[in-house]
Amino acid sequence: MYRPRSRGLTVKLIERRRTLKNENEEKAKRVGVVTLPGLFNCGNRLQCYAVCSIYKKLGHDPVSLTPKRSKAVRNAKRLLGREWRTEEEMMDPRRAARFDRFNELIEERVVNHPYKLLRRQYDLFSVGSDQTWNPNLVRGRHSWFFLGFARENQRIALSPIILANRVARCLEKEFQGLKRFRSESSAERS
Repeated sequence: MYRPRSRGLTVKLIERRRTLKNENEEKAKRVGVVTLPGLFNCGNRLQCYAVCSIYKKLGHDPVSLTPKRSKAVRNAKRLLGREWRTEEEMMDPRRAARFDRFNELIEERVVNHPYKLLRRQYDLFSVGSDQTWNPNLVRGRHSWFFLGFARENQRIALSPIILANRVARCLEKEFQGLKRFRSESSAERS
């Protein structure tokens, strides 16, 4: 025999759904995505977009973080009389415009040193996207790309490119930062 639910039970179920929805909204975390600088590299941009999309689908708020670059090298080259142009200055304007439109899909933030101050602004830090652990590109910036500024429970490695054969041969000491991660998900096979 069919018995309709009592009004009190229905109200309780609706209230429980609202509570669960509010709890899920509260669980959304601000995620700082660490990737290589460069707004005009197709692979970098596509993979950064994919990583940010994953976090958005999980209900989080991802922001791509880029360290502020020193102008010292650029200024030194100018003083020495060498021409210095940025990638976007050398690029066809139509292509640059397409990159600009695509980059609007990714929230970007340029950050200053000291990076430890970011710990309070973000719940998690995710290193990933194109070539972030490429030995030829991370020299001198290990603390940034291995999330040395973040607390251990804030670090996530999601699809970084590691080039394991090069690490094993010549840069094992430089990649001690891998020990900072409980686990990682690399985009390559070793």
